[in-house]
Amino acid sequence: MDINKDIMENRYELESKVINIIKNILIKEGDILKDVGLQAKLEGPKRYNNESGYSSEIEISFWDGNKFEDILEFFVFLDDQQDATITEIESWFIDNLNDVIKKRKTKKV
Repeated sequence: MDINKDIMENRYELESKVINIIKNILIKEGDILKDVGLQAKLEGPKRYNNESGYSSEIEISFWDGNKFEDILEFFVFLDDQQDATITEIESWFIDNLNDVIKKRKTKKV
């Protein structure tokens, strides 16, 4: 049994769950994003291994055609530690996505 392999598989599984949650939220909010003229692009996880340990980061950028408008980014793992629970990440993302949408609505007025 390779403990390191199991640890990495568990990390990848958690990252996949987080990505699926983010994708589902973006699908659910797709009409609102379209109404304010934004397209979301999900990137990641970007994975890093360095002297501090394993880190993985997910980025969601928001675009108006070819023009960059905003970005939300967060760590799933930071320095070998899970940075937040799935529930915390989901809540943070929803709150910040709503802020992006509000800011865009204000900008379009």
